[in-house]
Amino acid sequence: MRALIAAAMDRSRTTLLLFLFLLLGGMAAYQAIPKESNPDVTIPMIYVSMTLEGISPEDGERLLVRPMEQELRSLEGIKEMRGTASEGHASVMLEFDAGFDPDKALQDVREKVDTARSKLPQEADEPRVNEINVSLFPVLSVGLSGPLSERELITIARRLQDAIEAIPEVLEVEIGGDREDLLEIVVDPQVLESYGIDFESEVAVITDDVPMGASAEQASGHIKLLMLVNDVSLRNLIPGELAKGFGFFSSKPSSAFSPVAITPDELGAAWDGAKLHLPLTTHLNSELFGQPSCGVDMTFDFPTIVAHAAKTRPLSAGCIVGSGTISNYDRSAGSSCLAEKRMLEIIADGKASTEFMKFGDNVRIEMFDESGDSIFGAIEQTVVEYKG
Repeated sequence: MRALIAAAMDRSRTTLLLFLFLLLGGMAAYQAIPKESNPDVTIPMIYVSMTLEGISPEDGERLLVRPMEQELRSLEGIKEMRGTASEGHASVMLEFDAGFDPDKALQDVREKVDTARSKLPQEADEPRVNEINVSLFPVLSVGLSGPLSERELITIARRLQDAIEAIPEVLEVEIGGDREDLLEIVVDPQVLESYGIDFESEVAVITDDVPMGASAEQASGHIKLLMLVNDVSLRNLIPGELAKGFGFFSSKPSSAFSPVAITPDELGAAWDGAKLHLPLTTHLNSELFGQPSCGVDMTFDFPTIVAHAAKTRPLSAGCIVGSGTISNYDRSAGSSCLAEKRMLEIIADGKASTEFMKFGDNVRIEMFDESGDSIFGAIEQTVVEYKG
């Protein structure tokens, strides 16, 4: 060691030059190596936080995230934009292109947020804009374990995710090990056709709040709008379900409504306060299937039906009450459903010759005024195979 020190002292210039070289090399390396606290390339990231007490995740997505994203989408330099919504809170994360001026990005975002504020619900709190420094915000990990199945643990984790994301200061929550369960159902189209697919052309009314026990006379004043409905039925499933005593379930798929609903006063003399005195026209595969008169062939009037529905429960505003299929006394006017025509064929010939709808069949339901103008617009549907 003494010999090494003596050699260094004898060659002092060389030793100092070596130390200087090491010092300069260390400084150059310090400047060249990217550091989390001072990255070599600036990547602006900005977080917009919005809160509205009591709003659901679905409404938050629709009322908070979408209007804000629509306004921010026009910003220059955006690389990625992600929106999330949880109970009472929603947020939008913006990541700009590397090297984009962070000050300009922050100023532009604040201007767009101010513009978007008018599109948010008035009850929402003022949106907050935060610039994110990746070197400063903490990352926390929460582990879940216990004598539970994987499905139960993931369910608990998802609940925690919603609760934690509702905290305004939290940017993002990710679940490690989460996966989507996929259930593949292979359906034979011929089996679906065997269910007896049928349309039911009807008129429907929309009520305001109807008190429980309202009489037919009282119910008449609660009818606010009228429209058309196709109350689709799967006829071959109905007998088995009714036999169980619990009413319709699988045998009544989604109904379809006309694109327009109108107030009773727009119908003039055609509406007498109880029934709509106009033909209901149905075309099956572009051929006229029936056009019975609703005023004559509707079995019960609407005030009676509404009062019956309100016999054991109040009806909330927006309740839709259908007339039931417009079955006719005049058989020359045709029918409003396949089941009625098939029953008439059984009575006359001993068997039904008209088949239920199959894939590719089309039904169009419409009502016209005395001038031939469509009142509610048309319900037009084609039976297609569900692809999932």
